[in-house]
Amino acid sequence: SIDESQSIDPERNKLGGLLLALQDCFGAVAVTAGQMIDRARRGFSEEGDAESRLGEVLDEIAGEGTAINSRRLGRWLERNRERVVGGLRLHGQVDAHLKQFRWQAHGGPAERTP
Repeated sequence: SIDESQSIDPERNKLGGLLLALQDCFGAVAVTAGQMIDRARRGFSEEGDAESRLGEVLDEIAGEGTAINSRRLGRWLERNRERVVGGLRLHGQVDAHLKQFRWQAHGGPAERTP
């Protein structure tokens, strides 16, 4: 069934984990792939915190040994741009000044908070 195929789609699971981690770490702020990686690096000390969860999902998506490959992460984000999982959507928009994408999780409770 469709529900079963969604539950076993590893890319969908990674995206769902990333969207929740983005919302927990950054709220409604749009960030670059590099900013995601920097924030995740800070969180490896405390297990279970938002930064650690972000680091874990980034490692699943683009991990290379002990590092996260920012190019691989960027390509993965672009492939999953505007996909929706669990009511959250990965929104990517080009920042003309930085000449790179900024990413954020759209939808869910963070967007409804004033």
